[in-house]
Amino acid sequence: MRPERVLREMREVGLTATEFGPEGFLPKEPEVAARVLDHHGLGAVGGFLFR
Repeated sequence: MRPERVLREMREVGLTATEFGPEGFLPKEPEVAARVLDHHGLGAVGGFLFR
């Protein structure tokens, strides 16, 4: 599923924040990732690092 759809649907069900998701889900550049989340009315609360 594409990130745009996931983020839109998250907002539609009332979520206000999300984790960063797996690598590549959001842009690596913090400013760009923030703009993507803001566009969907979401904030970031953290993420996981898989090793």
